[in-house]
Amino acid sequence: MPRRILGIPIHAFGDRLGLIPAPLGTWRGRTQRGDLLVGASLRQLARRHGIRLLARATGADGRTIRFADGQELDVDTVVWATGYRPDYSWIHLPALGPDGLPRHQRGVTGFPGLYFLGMHNQYSRGSSLIYWVRHDAAYIASHIQGRAPRSPSGTAPAMTTPARNPQARG
Repeated sequence: MPRRILGIPIHAFGDRLGLIPAPLGTWRGRTQRGDLLVGASLRQLARRHGIRLLARATGADGRTIRFADGQELDVDTVVWATGYRPDYSWIHLPALGPDGLPRHQRGVTGFPGLYFLGMHNQYSRGSSLIYWVRHDAAYIASHIQGRAPRSPSGTAPAMTTPARNPQARG
């Protein structure tokens, strides 16, 4: 899709209509099909903004990350992104459902210190989009600080597995 229509960013339409931030369990959240892909490719971002694209990470030792093409890079911070298909095989806790997806309520699991953020359809269509992920991040931060909303019974909400979107890739 184009980034803008009549000079207005396409995401502004989805936000103002309440389509992107709508929880998946609501009418607006259920009415959409597939993913909304807007904007530049990774290669375009690299050319325009000087981002350095590297091969797949294959290992790490201390601050050094090794890549499939043999390169190594010393880093201070790692933001782990699993790509188009989630891979939770590195989680050695019973936090995954029978389908291999995390059991959570809006990113909060039943295991202290284990949270998920930025997953496709985690809570809304915007859960995996940079601008809208802030809503889920705020919810998780509130939970960590002990201020998360509780159910009427006073207990934490039940853990769920995100709904699968048959039209989504990956």
